[in-house]
Amino acid sequence: MAETDDQTFLEDEGAGYLVSVSDIMAGLLFVFIITLVAFVIQFQYASDAKEQQQQILEEKVDDLTNARKLRKALLTQIQDELDEQGVKVQVDLEQGILRLTEETIRFRTGDSSLDEQPRRNIEIISRVLAELLPCYAGTS
Repeated sequence: MAETDDQTFLEDEGAGYLVSVSDIMAGLLFVFIITLVAFVIQFQYASDAKEQQQQILEEKVDDLTNARKLRKALLTQIQDELDEQGVKVQVDLEQGILRLTEETIRFRTGDSSLDEQPRRNIEIISRVLAELLPCYAGTS
């Protein structure tokens, strides 16, 4: 009878061991699932934030693109107005630069005063710029 008691005791001890292992595995599985859910929620927040940043970036690009279009239109208008008045300028639309040519304003060698034609050209340029860009024109 002692042998059967020992055998029953060993079987009961083995069953307890398996129950403990299965409890630990269930706990680990629960922790894994909770961690996975937390990761998915964090990923969703990050995706939403990225979409918002993308939208803000697209709005800024649209604003800049519109500003470039406006700048090009303004430079073209200035060039056309000056051409109508006989003042030749060069316009770089990509860089947004208006250049006065040598023909527009030329000083005589060794002289700091302007002749009559360059002086008239400066007056024409200032008048056109004051008309088209009144916020930047200073009045005296």
